[in-house]
Amino acid sequence: MPRAIYVVGGDRQVSNMFSNHGYNVTQNFREAEALVFTGGADVHPFLYGERELKQTQTDWIRDRTELNLLRRVPSQFPKIGICRGGQFLNVASGGAMWQHVDGHAEGKLHPMRLDGLDKGRMVEVTSTHHQMMIPTAEATVIATAAKSTVKMGDGRPYNKRKPEEVAERFEDTEVVYYEHSNSLCFQPHPEYGVLNNPCQRVFFEIMNEYVQFKQMKG
Repeated sequence: MPRAIYVVGGDRQVSNMFSNHGYNVTQNFREAEALVFTGGADVHPFLYGERELKQTQTDWIRDRTELNLLRRVPSQFPKIGICRGGQFLNVASGGAMWQHVDGHAEGKLHPMRLDGLDKGRMVEVTSTHHQMMIPTAEATVIATAAKSTVKMGDGRPYNKRKPEEVAERFEDTEVVYYEHSNSLCFQPHPEYGVLNNPCQRVFFEIMNEYVQFKQMKG
């Protein structure tokens, strides 16, 4: 019996990716064994206690809709986030965001280093985001990248690295998992590109390793 997942908002590329990997993409979230949150606008900084910087572009209606959905499921119900979806789950799990970074919105492939699975393995991934997750101390950091020279946030020091320092310092948090909320936060886009591309393969490897699937009750 294939696992049933509910893609919040019905993103077609993400839905097709899961279908192609043998998952049942259900239209009824109460039939699902996991919720999948997808890409889009920035998460509103109000949700992590900051004012909105000029580079931040939000969709408060979407934030409220997805927060309301979270309130309708048990705290340990499986949640998977891709790009903005990962950032949303990071914030919902107590984390914050760098509101603007460079190097990640280019849409090109860049190396991501696995820190929590096959430690040290490098995978080429695509990212289109201009923000970066700041996980809590409770988070398990699974993968990092070395891309950004600038990180900006409200109330935090302006962080700038020389370009020659970037390649050696994997400080950009790309993938984290929160055990207390059973949330996988994956910033790259595994749904982009051909079926079973390296980013897609490592996404499913990480998901199968960390996410504890379970059926909805009630």
